[in-house]
Amino acid sequence: MKRSLDENGEEPKSKSQFKREAQGFDDLGKELVSLSERQVSKMQMPDHVKTAVLAGQTMQREAYRRQLQFIGKLLRKIDTTEILAELARIQNRSVETNAFFQSIERWRDRLIATDEELFEQLIVDYPHTDRQQLHQLIRNAQKETSLEKSSGASKALFRYLRELTEFTPDEDDN
Repeated sequence: MKRSLDENGEEPKSKSQFKREAQGFDDLGKELVSLSERQVSKMQMPDHVKTAVLAGQTMQREAYRRQLQFIGKLLRKIDTTEILAELARIQNRSVETNAFFQSIERWRDRLIATDEELFEQLIVDYPHTDRQQLHQLIRNAQKETSLEKSSGASKALFRYLRELTEFTPDEDDN
C-alpha cells in the first residue's frame, strides 16, 4: 500500500507523533513553570509566553493543568531552540551548585569527625581562615553530635565553610 506524501515530499506525521510532540512541549512548559520568577524573566522568549509561564506559577490543581496545556500550545508556535539552550544552562549550573554544596557537607562531616589533616589543608588553602573561629564551630558541632541534639552548630559550620570558599553562584540561579 502506498502512503501519501505531503507537499514537501515527506510522509505526513502520524497522530501518535503529533501527540508525542505536544507532550514534549507540555513538559517543557512544566519545566519553565518550575523555574524561579527571576530565571524566567531573564530568558529570551516572547512576552506572551513569559506572562503565561509566570501566571502558571501561581495556579493550583485543574487551573495549573490547563495553564500547562496552554503554555505547551504557545510553545508549539515558536522556535524553542534558545529556550531549550537556556534551560539546559540553568540546569547545568544547578548541578554544579549541588555538587559544590555536597563537597562542603563532606568537609563538615570530616571536620566533625576530627580530620586534622583537612583542617590544616583548609588553613593552607584559605589563608583568611579564622583558625580559632573554625575550631570553635567544630567543637560546637561535635558537642551537638555527641548529645544528639540539633542546636544549629552543624549548620553554622557549613555556612562558615561555604563563606570561606567564597563560592558565589550567579545571581540568576535564585
